[in-house]
Amino acid sequence: MTRRNTAQALRTLLFTAVFYMSALAANAQTPQQWWGYWTSTMPLNAVGELATGSNEMGIRLTSQNAKAVGAKLHAVRFYISDKTSVAGAKVWASSRQAAGYNLLDQDVPTEGLLDVVHDGAPTTVVLDEPIDLVQAGNAYSSIYVGFTIDMPENRPFTPCEMMASGTATGQANANLYKWRTAEDACGPLAMQLLISNPAIPDAGATALIPDGLIVAKGSDVTVDIPIRNDGMQGLQSITFEWTMDETASWETQYVFENPVSELDAAPTIPVSITPPAEATWHQLGLNIIDVNGQACGSVAQPKPILVVEQYGTKRTVMEEFTGTWCPNCPRGTVGVHNLCGIFGDSFIPIAVHNDDPMTIADYDGSKFRRTITSALGGFPSASVDRTYNCDPYMGYELVYSFQTDQIVAEALTRKAVADIDVEAAWDNPSTTNINVRARTTFYYNSDDNSHALILVLTADGLTGDDSRWLQVNEFVGREGLPDDMDPYVNGERRMKETYDHVAVAVAGVENGIAGSIAAPLVSMQPQEYECQLSFPESLLQDGMQLHAVAMLVDTTTGQVVNAATKPVERGASGIATTQMNGAKQRSGWYTLDGRRLAAKPASRGVYVYNGRAVVVR
Repeated sequence: MTRRNTAQALRTLLFTAVFYMSALAANAQTPQQWWGYWTSTMPLNAVGELATGSNEMGIRLTSQNAKAVGAKLHAVRFYISDKTSVAGAKVWASSRQAAGYNLLDQDVPTEGLLDVVHDGAPTTVVLDEPIDLVQAGNAYSSIYVGFTIDMPENRPFTPCEMMASGTATGQANANLYKWRTAEDACGPLAMQLLISNPAIPDAGATALIPDGLIVAKGSDVTVDIPIRNDGMQGLQSITFEWTMDETASWETQYVFENPVSELDAAPTIPVSITPPAEATWHQLGLNIIDVNGQACGSVAQPKPILVVEQYGTKRTVMEEFTGTWCPNCPRGTVGVHNLCGIFGDSFIPIAVHNDDPMTIADYDGSKFRRTITSALGGFPSASVDRTYNCDPYMGYELVYSFQTDQIVAEALTRKAVADIDVEAAWDNPSTTNINVRARTTFYYNSDDNSHALILVLTADGLTGDDSRWLQVNEFVGREGLPDDMDPYVNGERRMKETYDHVAVAVAGVENGIAGSIAAPLVSMQPQEYECQLSFPESLLQDGMQLHAVAMLVDTTTGQVVNAATKPVERGASGIATTQMNGAKQRSGWYTLDGRRLAAKPASRGVYVYNGRAVVVR
């Protein structure tokens, strides 16, 4: 017997003895585990206020779900944010959709409800008698299991909100009952079923290697790998080995500090790996040898892992969707202002306006914008790095507190595979054309390319006296809001504003400009791309300041990899060829050819004032 087989046999003997004694102590009862599309390894956030009347939510179980076939249901648990306004609640099960609760109808006393805001615990309802779920051999059987929350018409101001992961999954789960459309924006409903099922193995686990792992070469690194529980005894320990390009490593045991007691829960474990020396794509695998001392033999399909020479300097972009007509959009303005103060140059905001004088049709009419605002329920809404879709002020929570900083901070932890820089200059003082150049430096080699550039012009200092320029403000006189909302609480119903970060031109808005990044990618060798962007003359205003923004997007995922921004300067990096004759070092007004003026010019055009390009109308 080999050393490996001997060690495995000893572990198996030890854990078998432990579990045998545990089974005797439990009178040999069939193990029970919590299961749902949401698990406690996901976030938990308040998403969506319940409407007046009866609110039903649940899970549809069919023969396509192996965990449900032949299983018994013992209990149901769910999370709500606040029970103050709840008039009644029940759990139920039905063999017919919206046709009464013919299998189970069990009232939940309102005093037995727990709210997450106060108690941080779920409401757990143990059934008087277990019920059978999907019967084996019936391909057409369906069982609906869920709960109902009743909300009275004249309820206190305190809302009752449903709890979910708060992170969009990108696709609706058809097996969620009356929640499947909400999952796309809010994530899976926080509801679980306590089931027993002799068909599910006692111990089992699967490694879920994430897509897009990036590591820098040079020394051992730690990557977090989710391990999904597939067994009725949960996860207490696993023994595994990782592989790199089909070469296996040594065996390692990991003991879970908090044993996992939910089916499909996938806590992450730290795995120390040795990156290859070549900065390119490799294949990472992770094989689970045993779970809780019982042989498992779970082999994860190897996933691509990118080894880079070094990491790029990460900056993150928020595309905020807003409009002057939108009464709730002032909170987006406050959120962006807060984020600029917290993250400085690492944060790049872009305000995309809808149906007001600052609207840019290419941006506002894009499929990307429509998808985000539709999923999040309208305006204001935002997308951070085209990865995290959220409210620009409240984040994933639908309560009035500033929480978007947590999302931006998380986005900034993502590794960047490239550095990007951008520069821009006026093409001609008599036009609104801007020449833009982006320079991208990748830190790995690849014969293929899946990246492209999105280029945007933003403007600071836009304002107007026409009524359509006035910001509608629904926060006037509102009580109980955070102090950062005071300018609008103490403001007017329609406020004159100066708008910053406004998108005035865009190229490649959907998924990047074709051909802006070329294959092959050569590590440390910059690529340059130039184009001209034009903004509407209607947005040419005195004192406006333009910025160029370059986003590097992964065209396979649509996510922003990295970004950069710079002010549009006269003569930036040789894009414009006129000389200032030292004007940039002197104060006052100058023409673009360096001629000093006695006063602010009266004629329209682009001038240099104290070293910066300024538009005069």
